[in-house]
Amino acid sequence: MLIWRIALRELRGGVRDFRLFLGCLIIGVAVIAGVTSLSNHIEGGIRGESRTLLGGDVEVRLVNLRATAEQLAFLESYGRVSMTVSQRAMAILGENTSLVEIKGVDEHYPLLGEATLASGKPLKEVLSSGAIVVEEALLERLGAKTGETVTLGISTFTLADVLTKEPDMIANPLTLGLRVMARIDDLEQRGFLLPAGLIRYNYNVLLNDQAKLAEFTVALKKRFPDAPWVVRTLNDNNRGVQNFVERLQLFMTLAGLATLLIGGVGIMNAAETYLHRQSETIAIMKTLGASRHFVFMVYMVILLLITLAGSLIGALAGCVIAALSLPFVADFLPIFDTRFTLDIPAVMLAIGFGVLTVFTFSIAALGRGVEVRPASLFRGLELGRKKLSFDKLAANSVLALLLIAMLILTASDRKIAIGFIAASIASFIIFALVTALIKVIARKVHLRTPWARLAIANLYRPGSHALSIILSTGIGLTVLIALLLVEGNFQREVNETMPVRSPSLFLIDIQPPQKEMFLTFLKERDYVSEVDIQPMIRGRISKLKNVPIEKIAVEKDAKWATDNDRGLTYSAAPPYNSKIVEGAWWPEDYTGKPLVSLDYKLAQGMGVSIGDSMTINILGREVEAEIANLRDINYISFQINFAMILSPGAAEQFPASYIATLHVDTVKNEAILIREAAKKFPNISSIRLKESIAQIKGVVEHIAFALRLCAAVTLFAGILVLASALAATLDQRMYDTIVLKVLGARKSDIVKMFLTEWLLLASVTSLISCVLGSIGAWLILKRIDWMAFQIIPGAIAQTVALALAFICFTGFVIHTRIFNTKAATILRNE
Repeated sequence: MLIWRIALRELRGGVRDFRLFLGCLIIGVAVIAGVTSLSNHIEGGIRGESRTLLGGDVEVRLVNLRATAEQLAFLESYGRVSMTVSQRAMAILGENTSLVEIKGVDEHYPLLGEATLASGKPLKEVLSSGAIVVEEALLERLGAKTGETVTLGISTFTLADVLTKEPDMIANPLTLGLRVMARIDDLEQRGFLLPAGLIRYNYNVLLNDQAKLAEFTVALKKRFPDAPWVVRTLNDNNRGVQNFVERLQLFMTLAGLATLLIGGVGIMNAAETYLHRQSETIAIMKTLGASRHFVFMVYMVILLLITLAGSLIGALAGCVIAALSLPFVADFLPIFDTRFTLDIPAVMLAIGFGVLTVFTFSIAALGRGVEVRPASLFRGLELGRKKLSFDKLAANSVLALLLIAMLILTASDRKIAIGFIAASIASFIIFALVTALIKVIARKVHLRTPWARLAIANLYRPGSHALSIILSTGIGLTVLIALLLVEGNFQREVNETMPVRSPSLFLIDIQPPQKEMFLTFLKERDYVSEVDIQPMIRGRISKLKNVPIEKIAVEKDAKWATDNDRGLTYSAAPPYNSKIVEGAWWPEDYTGKPLVSLDYKLAQGMGVSIGDSMTINILGREVEAEIANLRDINYISFQINFAMILSPGAAEQFPASYIATLHVDTVKNEAILIREAAKKFPNISSIRLKESIAQIKGVVEHIAFALRLCAAVTLFAGILVLASALAATLDQRMYDTIVLKVLGARKSDIVKMFLTEWLLLASVTSLISCVLGSIGAWLILKRIDWMAFQIIPGAIAQTVALALAFICFTGFVIHTRIFNTKAATILRNE
């Protein structure tokens, strides 16, 4: 009780010495609490609405094949069934065209949830014969209004209403076109749903008994073992969204932890400064009989109370930010309930990170601070860093290990978390070694000019805070430079490289009888060049090394190729736009057993290599092929690239459509070509690559904004830490400055001394940060196959110049009182 009473009395004097400490703590905890609360709410919303988002309890998908009467009867024996179909087409209105994704629905759609329209009318009432509903973006693209007539493929439809909500939107595959919804029977009557392009048939089943879901999937596989369908359940459906949310949470949490770790240096500075100012009090308590342990516990309680208060404020601030962000997030993620509730586990997790970080960084300062001797009351305060006792060192190590374990155990991707920890430790070690090297070199430098000699001596003298200044500015600057280089390379790739090497148009659903006519059509137009046309069939990987794909632990980055059917092709010659990195291509006249060429990144994710077998289900038939070679593919070039290419003869027996890319000399001719192709070949869909690149630019802009936000938070923490590092030496510096003034130093000499010291520290720190930041950006971009890394000198130079100016400015602001204090004011107290 005495410990608590003394601690509370000490806190009556306020927390002036802990303002910067609290700033770092509150920001870091707020980021972690806000991101965790928001992601937990999103994931909870997805789980709560998973049946609605899937469109039922289970979905059975077929490509270019309808379920047979026997298969449909089996599905209906387990519950209500709704069939939807999807097919691409070109929408034309006057001179305007757009690629659309048509979704045909039956009378049972939707089984769960509700499709809402702008007019408020029921969907079934609006979808009469010849009527369609579309998303708002299509009206804007075509310059149309509801009630007008638009051409889709070979038929015309009336724009009856605007679709504002599609309950099972994310259950559908990634669409290239804008949404159009019509009745299935209406589409069939008007010439759609014929084998003239890629058609997906989705059968959503709402089970009579949800407990029979496992029984249903097993019975379906047993009853129709060779059926070429993809079965998705509630757990499978939202995997992509959940992975996105988990990655977002992880990266933003790491940003919060980076803030806390950078702030940890400030926390250490604040604790040391506070305990230094309390040296007289500590000496008095020891003189009155207090033990070292008693004094340590008093200041431990003080620090604990301040930490809990700051962490609680930060956690609640993070929850408020999450609540305010929820309506904006709901616009692009499937959240139906935007009412925010306090997430106690997220709050406790954030507070836990805050408390562990504070004590990991402050336990050493506490341990050294209580070593003040009572004799210092009579012969002046002691300078220099005291040795840390074994028990305090052990406690510090245990806390650090707990912080690391907590980060790894709570991370959605432990590899990234471990990488973050390793990078943080490496950065701290590198900057500590650089500081030690600076001190060694400074001791050997001897200058004649007094103010320059003193500036060099300030780097290594007892009580020097060079390490704190270098850590606070160095780590923040390293993060900033790394993020700026990543963002700059993204922008360069999207704005400069991609538009130059990408074709103008991507055309799909070209049927074999149309191939020659279509090529002739293109040759007649002299503004078209570089035509590349390839056959495409649809297939699904069913086995690897004769093991069913469901029983293989495929890495996350490769699941895109195994979870659904994929496009593949066959070719006698190797593609011109990819490089064989392992194995060899087959001869052009090859007629042996089926072989397959595979993307080498995909092969790594699936755990296969040259000589292994891969079984591909194509329209219900199993084709077993041996992996002959692996290729390095640059998908972002937008040229025709297939992850899987079969040898001649292995796939030619299956019906295929063709896809093509081409270059058009002007935007005007591009629009003319799309319009003429849509009229002459209504089943062929055209995709403007510039629009796709524009979409990528939009995504990059959002990524860039997130990167800048993370950099801003991290840099702001660095600013607070820098201020705390400079403020930590203020008392000692003021005394030194007064002595120098008494000995005849001018104010200009003192200013030059401090300025030289700051510039030396800032220059060395900036140089190391540039190197570490560039390495970090290179490592990040190395994971992105299509991204080439380049140094951007302009961005680095501007950042370094800004850092130098800011360090000097902050130093002047913090030391203003020193420059303006008169010597007599201090000397009267001596």
